[in-house]
Amino acid sequence: MKKVLFILLLLCVAACGYSYVSLNAEVAIPGSTESISVEIPDGASVDDAVAVMQETGLVEDVWVVRLYAKLYAHNTKKHIHKGTFAIHEDMKVYEAVEFFFEPGVAQTINITIPEGLSLLRMVPVVAAAMNLPQDSVSDVLLSKKLAAKVGATTHLEGYLLPETYNVYAFDGVEQLAQRMYDSHSRFWDEIKEAAKKVNLTQHQVITLASIIEAETPVPDEMPRVSGVYHNRLKSGMLLQADPTVQYALGDVKKRLTYDDLEIDNPYNTYRFAGLPPGPINNPGKAALRAAVNPEQHKFYYFVARGDGTNLHTFSRTNVEHNRAVQQYRLNRNR
Repeated sequence: MKKVLFILLLLCVAACGYSYVSLNAEVAIPGSTESISVEIPDGASVDDAVAVMQETGLVEDVWVVRLYAKLYAHNTKKHIHKGTFAIHEDMKVYEAVEFFFEPGVAQTINITIPEGLSLLRMVPVVAAAMNLPQDSVSDVLLSKKLAAKVGATTHLEGYLLPETYNVYAFDGVEQLAQRMYDSHSRFWDEIKEAAKKVNLTQHQVITLASIIEAETPVPDEMPRVSGVYHNRLKSGMLLQADPTVQYALGDVKKRLTYDDLEIDNPYNTYRFAGLPPGPINNPGKAALRAAVNPEQHKFYYFVARGDGTNLHTFSRTNVEHNRAVQQYRLNRNR
């Protein structure tokens, strides 16, 4: 009996020694690189994380690592976090295991979506930031299926709030789109009462805001631009907004011709009264706020000053407007 106990003791000591050596060994980085990115999916268990380590070639003695990870989880009451983790060649195996239990160490990236981008123009921005092919990003952002999934009506145009988003490096475009839509929805809750006062639905607000966003890059000027369009809508005048025609033409043409203004398209506000069928871009908070809080005035026209300030000249009559257009041309030629 003593001999059996002695043998068991030796085996226990040997196992402990082997485990100690295995856990204190440096991780095995495949190839000649100094580090490797390991992706831990959302909801991963200890077994899942260890399996990822094995698949990436970081560890060989899986049973030792799994046992240590489970004991660590039990003793610390911590859990595996999702994210992309940078594992360096000088890390010990046990350090790499504990790394996955620490919040805030997963690699993230900041994606800044500028205000006023249409979905088509948003595609290369997202693709570059997330290091993805543009075709795959386009397939997601333009998907009606995704629009229905996140809660939009028919498509995502206008319903993705432009901001800077901090996302996990391996998050997909769907997750980003969902966050942008959720941000938009939260902001809508802040302005929906104001929308009721100007008798506009959410879709109408977003549509008008997208036109305002396209007309001026100056936030302080947006309420005045909004006032012009509210005045035109109330009086039954055509909006005659160049950005809606540009959208109808494919979102690429900057200077319009008279032929362009005759295009038979519901987004052509030179031919069709009222707001166009939907947003022409994804407006930011300032434009959305301006759409429901128009400046009260009697202006019905505006044109760029052409002096490099990005500001506009506002007019009450067509005669005044024509003079402002002439001044714009003079300034532009200078």
